[in-house]
Amino acid sequence: MLDSAKMRQTSFLLIKAAVYIRREELRKRVEKLAFALIEQSSANDVIGSIGTIAALQGLISVGRAMYEIEPINADAIMADLSYADTAMRQFAELSLPEKDGQEPEPKKSGKQQSAKTGRVADSEFGNYDEESANDETIDEQNAAKDDNPANRQSAILERMRQFGEKGAKLKDVIAAFPEHSERTLRYDLQRLCGQGVLERIGQGGPATYYKVRVI
Repeated sequence: MLDSAKMRQTSFLLIKAAVYIRREELRKRVEKLAFALIEQSSANDVIGSIGTIAALQGLISVGRAMYEIEPINADAIMADLSYADTAMRQFAELSLPEKDGQEPEPKKSGKQQSAKTGRVADSEFGNYDEESANDETIDEQNAAKDDNPANRQSAILERMRQFGEKGAKLKDVIAAFPEHSERTLRYDLQRLCGQGVLERIGQGGPATYYKVRVI
């Protein structure tokens, strides 16, 4: 069973930190996700909790950079969130079903897999046919072996802040993180946009660029 007490403690720290955030939208987002983390961890909702933790890590990074959260408090919260993320992933591995000591069945790929992941198919992110979905599954598995997605996305967010108001195109992000595949970085950018910490400018194609959202 998940350590719900530890998750509640982390959520309590987030709520306390949110009290001192002056920007209303940022404060509300942090508070909302902090309460969501309590509910998800209490219900053993591992997938939901991992997503919430990633979103909180992005928001805390933004709050720290904007001096809305004291650095010492932000560092303590990020450490707790990292611990919570690791605990969630370990719990997920322990919860995998076993069949008479056999290895778990591999995940299905192809069109069904891409529909399940809910990816957005547009002129920039591409259409997810069976072949690209298979490639995506392999890329995500390799990325999971390389590092923690939340840490990778936090590093991308930090690099985006360095680009400043002019923002950065996809090719700039790829150049900054050559150790990761283009498809993985596309996914990370899409995830950060979905969390509201990055803003995507343009309708797709080479002219599209990204920058940190001003809250």
